[in-house]
Amino acid sequence: MKKVIGGKIYDTNTATLIDSDWCRIGIEFNQEELYRKRTGEYFLRGEGGASTRWRKGSGIFPLTDAKALEWAEEYMDADDIIELFEITEE
Repeated sequence: MKKVIGGKIYDTNTATLIDSDWCRIGIEFNQEELYRKRTGEYFLRGEGGASTRWRKGSGIFPLTDAKALEWAEEYMDADDIIELFEITEE
């Protein structure tokens, strides 16, 4: 999937898939995939039911580094987050 948002190209074919999450609640579903572009920018590709942010079917949603970290903290393993975001103990 490729989309231009704010004059920037977001393309799942050229970005790196970091992780994904899928859930189903009743008849609703939500699937999200976290990607990182070669430029280091993050985005979500997702699809879902009417009560999700993907209610229009599927799409791409750019993320700031902080929002990507929030998503990762919700759905990813701690060791993977530490490596991806280069988190160190201070």
